[in-house]
Amino acid sequence: MIILFLGRLTGGTALAQGLSPQETWVLQQAAAGLTADLQEGFGPEEKSRQLRGHFLEALLTGELSGFKAHRRGVSVKNAVIADYVNLKSAEVPLAVELHACRFPAGLDFSYALFKKSLSLDGSKVESMALFNGMKVESDASFNKTEFQGGALAAVYTQFK
Repeated sequence: MIILFLGRLTGGTALAQGLSPQETWVLQQAAAGLTADLQEGFGPEEKSRQLRGHFLEALLTGELSGFKAHRRGVSVKNAVIADYVNLKSAEVPLAVELHACRFPAGLDFSYALFKKSLSLDGSKVESMALFNGMKVESDASFNKTEFQGGALAAVYTQFK
């Protein structure tokens, strides 16, 4: 049954190559409401802690058919997101924690709507980070986040 479930997760074009062992493990942790600490799960080597940008995009936007994240949202730690992450104009329904992650190719969260919270605490963005027009309905946290390639930001939060 688990094999069938994981097999259906690769249905989108962004994930046509199938899931890596790291991505499968992240899904298992997220479904259980646990933090997916890739260093804890796969060791200190950066190559063994990589996730694809397309995988992260599909995970955060709920575009992985057959997968339902835990009500706590998605928490990923110590991952290397090897390629560009493009969430421009996307709606992210989950609480998102990307702690101590590395983004060598940069990211674009411009005009994205995070329906809950966003945390990039301790992460490192080595190329341009775009946050222009991003909205976060709860709270956004960037404690000890490094923006080595620069950042463009106009972030809106709404407090109820």
